Amino acid sequence: MLFKDDIGFAVWRLEHWDEHIQFVQLGLTLPVPAFLKNYDLGTWNWKDSVVAAWLNAHQTMHNQLRILTGVGGIDLSLVNLKDQTSWYDWHDDHADEHRQIRTALGLT
Repeated sequence: MLFKDDIGFAVWRLEHWDEHIQFVQLGLTLPVPAFLKNYDLGTWNWKDSVVAAWLNAHQTMHNQLRILTGVGGIDLSLVNLKDQTSWYDWHDDHADEHRQIRTALGLT
């Protein structure tokens, strides 16, 4: 998805949230169930308080997944999504972490 592509970003957010929901559901099926909190990753606007709340909730979800899977990563809440370089770096690092999580959970 391109920087400042609001439609593409909206589609990405919903697909991304869907993957997090899959992680939450999979956690419940483990021999020792993992109860992962499912935050609302669908609500968004560019208001600073909304962006900060979204990034913090999303980071909390990743912290839970990191504990469950042993996957590491950057602090995904520390990004300026209005900066083009930060935007692309964050998405690359984030996509890499999702690939690692899927692998750790046996989804790929």
